[in-house]
Amino acid sequence: MTDTIVGEGFMSVPTSAGPSDLIEVLMVKEVTAYLDSFFLDGAPAPNSLLGAFGLTQGARDTITNYLFYREGSSFPLAMMGVSNDETTLNFIWVDNDPALLMANEPGQTPESAVELFPSVFSPGQSFSLVIHEPRYDSYRFAMVDLQGRAVIEQDIQTVTGRKNVFQFNPGAIQPGIYFYRVTAKSGAEFTGKILVSQ
Repeated sequence: MTDTIVGEGFMSVPTSAGPSDLIEVLMVKEVTAYLDSFFLDGAPAPNSLLGAFGLTQGARDTITNYLFYREGSSFPLAMMGVSNDETTLNFIWVDNDPALLMANEPGQTPESAVELFPSVFSPGQSFSLVIHEPRYDSYRFAMVDLQGRAVIEQDIQTVTGRKNVFQFNPGAIQPGIYFYRVTAKSGAEFTGKILVSQ
């Protein structure tokens, strides 16, 4: 995966309260290369079977995304997926929660800090979600793929005012980019990106 800063400027995103104020962002082009490998009973699948499905063993491809980062945040404000020739828009994802948009302003914090680690892991590996001093006794956790399909969706019970740690294992999922979302009773959402490596 390669990340290249390709621009900077200001953008506004839609929120439930209307368009946000202009937010200064850095535009990063992210190109992820991957190699298709297909196995059957622990061995490479035969070419005759792959050909029937229009697949090729060892085919190389790339995924191109543009991410827009606000100052002081390790998670993007918005993400745009495009075709490899960059002529077709595949999807747009926007972190449009007003509480999060204000989270990096001086002297302001979101209603609770949320962390997920490791943010890069292999299929079958567990990861931890930490909610620091939550205000509510329950949240909803979701992990979704780039098409918005839920890999994990679960209600979690928290103890307010202290650090809460939860373990998740999504099982043998495909390598790629995923997003997580933690939703509070107030409707505030805390989001981030997960990379499942090969």
